[in-house]
Amino acid sequence: MHDCDVAIVGAGLERVFGPPAGDPVMYFEKDWSGEPYSRGSYAGVLGPGAWTGYGRALREPVDRIHWAGTETATRWMGYLDGAIQSGTRAGAEVIRAEGAALTAAAGAWAAHAARIVSGG
Repeated sequence: MHDCDVAIVGAGLERVFGPPAGDPVMYFEKDWSGEPYSRGSYAGVLGPGAWTGYGRALREPVDRIHWAGTETATRWMGYLDGAIQSGTRAGAEVIRAEGAALTAAAGAWAAHAARIVSGG
């Protein structure tokens, strides 16, 4: 973190939110290139052509495991929008694949809960 970074961020905050925001109480900056596990990015980054060539394989369920995460999105990979899209997709896959079993289990649980609540 450098003082010039704090000044630049403070100026931007002040421009958007007014003078009080121009002097942040705390400022944290993350150097992703120094992160040993992500190795330079906050999300998985594949080389040119890899997403279009292999992206579908990243999303395919394996037995009862359904993959979700920004790296498995079909749009906006690496961003929150992609994570939401992939979670919605994976949830729909689970419902399609396990729907009947889940419905039966949920119905049995609801009936059990109703007996407990009613004292029966």
